[in-house]
Amino acid sequence: MFNQSGVVHQDPQHTHVVRRDQDMEPKTIKSGNATLRIHSPIAHMSHQEKKEWFQDEYKKGNPVVHNIVKTVRELSDRSRSSN
Repeated sequence: MFNQSGVVHQDPQHTHVVRRDQDMEPKTIKSGNATLRIHSPIAHMSHQEKKEWFQDEYKKGNPVVHNIVKTVRELSDRSRSSN
């Protein structure tokens, strides 16, 4: 999953799907010169709501959530082994 420069590459799994909450106002985050616009109801959830959503989706076998967990674990393992 990591290349020699330490970049994590994900398999492209996203396809554009029209969703019913498409009229939702995106959450905008500014970091340095970058502006991020998140078009997801998850961005508007409380910490507890996000935690419950991720746990439910993980139990359901959501491949995107499983891929996130796998990547975080690999990054954590890599970080521990480099110290």
